[in-house]
Amino acid sequence: MIIPLLLAALAAPLPDRGLFPELTARVHLGAPPWLAPTRPTVTVNAARRLAVLTYDGLPVDAWVADPGDPLPPAVAALPGLAVRAGPTGPDRDRDGLPDLLDLRVGARKAALNGARYVATYEHLAYPGGDVDRGIGVCTDVVIRALRNAGLDLQAIIHKDMAAHPRRYGLAEGGRGNPHIDHRRVRRLLPWFKATHRSLPPAFDRAATGPARWLPGDVVFMDTLGGPGPDHIGLVSDRAGEDGRPLIINNWTDGHRTADMALLGAVPITHRFRVGLRR
Repeated sequence: MIIPLLLAALAAPLPDRGLFPELTARVHLGAPPWLAPTRPTVTVNAARRLAVLTYDGLPVDAWVADPGDPLPPAVAALPGLAVRAGPTGPDRDRDGLPDLLDLRVGARKAALNGARYVATYEHLAYPGGDVDRGIGVCTDVVIRALRNAGLDLQAIIHKDMAAHPRRYGLAEGGRGNPHIDHRRVRRLLPWFKATHRSLPPAFDRAATGPARWLPGDVVFMDTLGGPGPDHIGLVSDRAGEDGRPLIINNWTDGHRTADMALLGAVPITHRFRVGLRR
C-alpha cells in the first residue's frame, strides 16, 4: 500500500478551477471498484497534458499525463484497452476536466471540506451565492459539487421556476425565492425530473450502459417515510464494506458532509446523472 499512496501524494494535481482550490491537490480519482472495465478507452489531450479513462464511454478516471508515457501500469494492463488522442468530453468551465469528473471532484472536495450540518435561511448573493463554507445542509453538497463543474443550481432553478411556475406548484407569474429554493429538495426534484433522464434507483452491479452507477450521480432519498424524498446526496467514488457505493451527503444535526453507507439502509427514490438529458 505504501508505494501507491506515495505515488498519489506525488501526482500532479488535476486541472480543476472550481470551489475550494486549496483542496484540489488532495483529490485523486480512480476507477470505482464496483465497475467492470468494459470497453476501456484512454483519451489523451496533449494540449492539457490530461488523460481520461472511460468504460463504455463513461468517464471513470483522469490523471495528469506525461505525453511520452501517458498510461499508469494498472491502466495499461486493462484487457482490450484502446488509446486515442483528442478532446476529453464536455467541459463547461473549460478547465480540462470533463463535466462528470469535474462534478466528482467537487463532491470529493465537499467531503474533504466537511461542512457542519446547519439548517438556516441565509440572504445569498445572486447568482453564485453560497452559505459559509463551514456549514450547509444536504442540498448544499449537490449545489457545491455542480458549481465545481460550472453549473449554478441557484440561477438554474430560479430561472426555471420563472419560466415554468406550474412545474413547481406556483401560480402563473410566480418566480420563487433565489435565496432558498435551490436549497430545498422539493424544488430540486421537479427540475431533475423535467430535464434529466431518470436512472434505476436500485443499485445493480450488473447494470450496463447509462444505468451503471457512476460517482457524481445525484440520488434522492426518503428518510422519513414519505410522501416523496426529503434528502439528497451524490454517489461517492468509494465503496463500503459490502462493495456498494457510499453516498456523499450531509445527513442531519450533529453531522458533517461525508461518505456514508446509505444503500440498503435508506430508500433511494430517484437517481439522475447531470448532463444525461431526457
